Amino acid sequence: MKYDVFISYSRKDSEIVKRFADELHKAGYRCWLDVDGVETGDEFKSKIVTAIKESELFLFFSSQASNRSPWTVKEVNVAVSLKKTIIPIKLDATVYNDSLLFDLAGLDFIRCEGSNDMDEAIAKLIRSLGKKIVADKKEENDIYKKEEGAAKPSNNFWNYFASSTFKVSFRYFVVLLIVVSVGVGAWSSFMVESAPSYSIKSSEQIDEVYTNSNKPAPDAIRGHHPSRFTKERDFDSEVSKAPKAETDYIEKIVATPRSSKGLLCVAAVNKNSREIAYFTADEWESLPQDIKADYAQLGVSISEDGHEFIIAPTDCKDPDDGDYILPFGGCEVNFEGVENYSPGAGLWVTGKNDTKAIIEQTSGKTYSYQIVGAPAPEAAWRYKANVYDPLQWYLPSYMELGMIYENQDAINDFIFKYIAGGTTINGDAYWSSTECDGGRSLDIVMLNGSSFAEHRAAFKYVRAVAVVE
Repeated sequence: MKYDVFISYSRKDSEIVKRFADELHKAGYRCWLDVDGVETGDEFKSKIVTAIKESELFLFFSSQASNRSPWTVKEVNVAVSLKKTIIPIKLDATVYNDSLLFDLAGLDFIRCEGSNDMDEAIAKLIRSLGKKIVADKKEENDIYKKEEGAAKPSNNFWNYFASSTFKVSFRYFVVLLIVVSVGVGAWSSFMVESAPSYSIKSSEQIDEVYTNSNKPAPDAIRGHHPSRFTKERDFDSEVSKAPKAETDYIEKIVATPRSSKGLLCVAAVNKNSREIAYFTADEWESLPQDIKADYAQLGVSISEDGHEFIIAPTDCKDPDDGDYILPFGGCEVNFEGVENYSPGAGLWVTGKNDTKAIIEQTSGKTYSYQIVGAPAPEAAWRYKANVYDPLQWYLPSYMELGMIYENQDAINDFIFKYIAGGTTINGDAYWSSTECDGGRSLDIVMLNGSSFAEHRAAFKYVRAVAVVE
């Protein structure tokens, strides 16, 4: 390979990416950056593809800019088609867009979301590159040595028979032939000696002789003995117990109350019965694959201090433009029948009824900044985790959103490890369904827990939740 690493990134992240590239160069890695290796012009695309082909590994620097860049998406697609090992490096908490999510979901990534994380991220990257490239080089060298050490026959057919290579090979062949012949003869003799002499004319005689004999019957008559069928029935019985054991195991999991299973669980729906079940991490990992295939994940179930709800596996997005940040809507409106936050109230409520009421009171109406309806509550209300999803999702209340903030590290780790296709909660602000006053609703910044009474025309993230009733 001409390069050790191909670097895919957005020019807006040039400063931090250049820092990574410099450290990789110092560590002895050959890196390819478009600012160093490509001139503008008609050959741009072909040189990009050639560089990816000639690189051992592919680094993708994920950020808000790169996740929206059509160039980085194309580069990732090329790397996937060429079966390159891809290592994502997250420069911020932006989730992958749909095109990238298809290729990068589930890949281990290196987090570098601030200057304080950079040195640690660079060191981790260099360790990862070292292990991967060394392993690849060793495999190449082993193959090369094996090919180099192979005996090459002489170009002259008759000279080969006179060569020392042929003589040595022939001697080994003769010895091997003798050993195999002796072994086969000994085994045949043993089988003949160990088999009793039978003179049997009927199936009754077979049963009598075999039953009274202290030696095993030869293969020719062993199949006639009833004990063979007894053993087969025993074996079939043991096999038939396995599905029942699995069924009992699943029934026990489903019957166990959610509240007794700890802080977080995998919430899943049975594809056939549409019943919802909760699995601890260990339970989910231990499920047989055929049983696990019967369930579709719904998200992360959280249970704490008597409060339980399910957190959606991904953020909601605008159905029109696919963006993940949305205005609340319903600007300058005092919603009726909706929880209004006041300091010290501390009243625990869910956001389901509030979300429904807000949508009903804003449906079809246009507000300031040409915002129609209530985009954030509507996105949460219509969210579906998959085609089997029976839940009614909604915008979390301020209390529910606070519970997510307090446990976000554990939630993100759980999503990353156990929720297929799930995306972690980022450090930006998320909307709650709780009203502050006319025209403003509460949000929480997941980076530090700050909360603001935001004008409803502001754009924030939305993570839907649901309760099982």
